[in-house]
Amino acid sequence: MSKAGATLVDVSGEFINQHILQSDNNKDDDVVDVNQIPEWLNKSLLEDVLHKHFKTKDVRVKFLKVMHCGGKGENFASVMYRVGTYYFHQKSPEKIELISCILKTLPQTDMALDKLGSGNYNVQNKEMIFYQKIIPEFEEILRKIGENGKTFPGVMAVYLDLSLIVLEDLNVRNFVMANRLTGLDMNHVKLSLKCLARMHAASAVLHAKDKNVFKDFDTGFYTRRTDAFHVFFKSGLEVVAKEVESWTDWNESAYYAKKLKALVPNLIENGRKAFDCEDGDFNCLNQGDLWTNNVMFQYNTPNSPSKAVILDFQFFFYGSAALDLHYFLFTSVHDSMRLENMDEMVQFYYYEVKELLSRLNYDMKKFPTLQNFQVQVLKKYFYAFSSCMITFPIHICEDEEADFEALMSTDARSIGFKSRVYANPRFKQVAMKMLPIFDSKGVLDEL
Repeated sequence: MSKAGATLVDVSGEFINQHILQSDNNKDDDVVDVNQIPEWLNKSLLEDVLHKHFKTKDVRVKFLKVMHCGGKGENFASVMYRVGTYYFHQKSPEKIELISCILKTLPQTDMALDKLGSGNYNVQNKEMIFYQKIIPEFEEILRKIGENGKTFPGVMAVYLDLSLIVLEDLNVRNFVMANRLTGLDMNHVKLSLKCLARMHAASAVLHAKDKNVFKDFDTGFYTRRTDAFHVFFKSGLEVVAKEVESWTDWNESAYYAKKLKALVPNLIENGRKAFDCEDGDFNCLNQGDLWTNNVMFQYNTPNSPSKAVILDFQFFFYGSAALDLHYFLFTSVHDSMRLENMDEMVQFYYYEVKELLSRLNYDMKKFPTLQNFQVQVLKKYFYAFSSCMITFPIHICEDEEADFEALMSTDARSIGFKSRVYANPRFKQVAMKMLPIFDSKGVLDEL
């Protein structure tokens, strides 16, 4: 069904074809078939959301318009709906108004519920805590120095029993995602790093006041707490090694394929070592999954972003700031920038954090010099390798088989999916340039 004929669900059970949602500027959104709308997504829920949002019970829902939010390859660890809610106040029932929000919950498959659920990464409960408890603390810290700009989306409601978070729809305020397939230019990168610096600085200040504030949040992608994602990383590297071996037009293919195969047994432990929190490093609360699709931008002109907001806090953890930097810079920037601008981007981030911490009266004796921080970045460089060689190709895939099960399994469907992902010609060009750099840094050797 086209957007122009989008189906609206009347709360009485009827359907109408009118009232087009004003924020329908995301081409990846698809109208949800009425038979696929979850039972919990109904009038009662949205009225409760509006009661919480407006702080009044004088609101009634007239129609709902339910759309998918994001396409294949956009979201692996969540299911999101964009819901346009047509409502009225009981005092003026003839005046129908519209509000749009994003509903975020877990994929309802056995594998996703297992690996992402409370026994492993516990992503939904963590994100609820982040929105309800941590963001208000960060915003209060930043507000004291006049940093009132928006860094995170607003939360409208949280439902623990449904593992559901209801967020403001940033599209309404003209925030949009950049193109994940092309990567971010320097203007987009610097705006993203400014947001990240605010988050990191606020968390460092909060941690300085209470050393135990983040003690329960030490589970990043590589972790000693669960093996839930081991299959993804190991099977991914195995497929990468085979793919590199097939590049017979590259003189170095056999050399690097051999090194990559030898690395597979040590991959998880090397990743864990990178994620180990070490005294003396600049440690802070990492966003944990910062890539192109987890930042939204507002623009003055089509090519001139003016504001950025960070999204998605399912995988946040306390650890070295270098880990967020490696993941973001090695998955999300223009390919040439990894080769030409890496030190520049790290330096930009460093000075942003340093300036914020100084204004926040942080004990700057505990903050590293730029030279020492660059050493910390290099020390965690194995995660740059992992992010670039295993995760980055997933982020630029357009495969119709892209889903959580394809990432986390080793069956024929999953291996076929990964083989297609790592056969991407763009990844080949990136890998041929980056593998010699990773090798020269020693990350392909036994650590």
